[in-house]
Amino acid sequence: MIWLGLIIILSVSCANAATNYILRSASGTASGADWVNAFTNLPATLTRGDVYLIGDGDDYGSYNFNDAVSGTSYIRLQKATAAVHGTDTGWDNGHGDGQAVFRQIQIDRAYHIIDGSTGTSNSVRGIKIDHDSTVSGFGGIYMTSTFTDSGEKRQIHLLNLELTQPAGDKHGDSSFYLYMNDTNGSWSDPILVVSNCWSHDIGGLNYKHNVGGWFLMVNNYFETCCGLDSAGHKELAKWDSTNSHARIYGNVFKDWQGFSVTGGLVIGGEATVGYFRDWQIYNNLFVWTDRTSPGGTNIWSGGSRAVGGLDSAVTDHDDVHVWNNTFVNITDSTAANIFQNGTWTGSYTASNNLFVACPGLNTINTSTKGSNAVFQCTNYTPGTHEFTLASDPLTDSGNGEAHLSSDPGIGMDLSDFFATDFEGSERPPWTLGAFAFSSGFIPTIVTNTARAGNVGFLGLRLGEAP
Repeated sequence: MIWLGLIIILSVSCANAATNYILRSASGTASGADWVNAFTNLPATLTRGDVYLIGDGDDYGSYNFNDAVSGTSYIRLQKATAAVHGTDTGWDNGHGDGQAVFRQIQIDRAYHIIDGSTGTSNSVRGIKIDHDSTVSGFGGIYMTSTFTDSGEKRQIHLLNLELTQPAGDKHGDSSFYLYMNDTNGSWSDPILVVSNCWSHDIGGLNYKHNVGGWFLMVNNYFETCCGLDSAGHKELAKWDSTNSHARIYGNVFKDWQGFSVTGGLVIGGEATVGYFRDWQIYNNLFVWTDRTSPGGTNIWSGGSRAVGGLDSAVTDHDDVHVWNNTFVNITDSTAANIFQNGTWTGSYTASNNLFVACPGLNTINTSTKGSNAVFQCTNYTPGTHEFTLASDPLTDSGNGEAHLSSDPGIGMDLSDFFATDFEGSERPPWTLGAFAFSSGFIPTIVTNTARAGNVGFLGLRLGEAP
């Protein structure tokens, strides 16, 4: 099981850790010893192996995590809550019922865990990064291309964070701007984990990732990007140069905006020599519900693919797979296409996907397809082993509701790779799309993506003490 190593990592890093307290409104000695004497901001120097519990505050500013590594000891910043707040000395539940708000978080060294503790789907998280245009750098979470120690791994875990830009200050930077450098990880020791974060309402990209490998993007909610009238890139998420060993599952990708050859998940491009290997994109919901053009003079549309490359002939792809995803209401011409653009060699497959009301689908650019199903996708002709459904299988596709009201058919058995659906329900049956079919109770989904214990694979469930 690939998560075992992660559990060991966090168990070791949190064992015997000292707990430090941060509260913007504290008025004691600022020693960090308890809530009365809490630091009023993160201290300039942090201690490896320690936990920093942070209370509510709307002006924590910007912070650069740059303390030298010490073996594999993590620094953990975690939002305090009524359930998880360490000492009771000076504690009031009012310290933990809101958000700790930063302008930017920069990470220049390895082994960090930043955990907002609370929030699901597109609801507020305990830690918010509200990235305005006065902050330098390229993102709300920002990692530079330079790394202090040669050969050092990043090992960054970003959990339960909200990233956005202030109303009236939409600018072209990304929510996440990640330059990971190291590609020598493993599934027992991944370089990057992004889990249960909500990125929304920004002028640029939700997610930009250069040069990395061995990363997990799990149970996030990314929506409403590229709201700036700009000639710059417009896509929901983009990876450049060399990025290999990726697992992207359980996410909602909603209401993205693009132009020309951009789109949803864009894997490689900008004439950058590199390769993409070992990608699995599964159990995700791609949905449009309410997309409003930012106006202006630049071309604005849904882009030319939901998952694909860019326009570069020097960025190569192999062993890339799109499985058991649900695509709903993607209407712009070509915006629901799979594996468009870029250079594709070797093995790349699209199987068990469900497309509903997607006239933006006209190409799945691979001969290796199995059991994909379409409904009201008027510009797509199913190939061998694909089929058209006679009726809408979703509970309320017009409003982006993607649970199944009827069985859309059984697809390929992919249990060698994963065994659950979007919500963590066990497969089989191997129902098409992100959700397994159940004839029983059908809960609401587009507003509730997180499943119980969704960070349990990291060794700590939501609400557990560090």
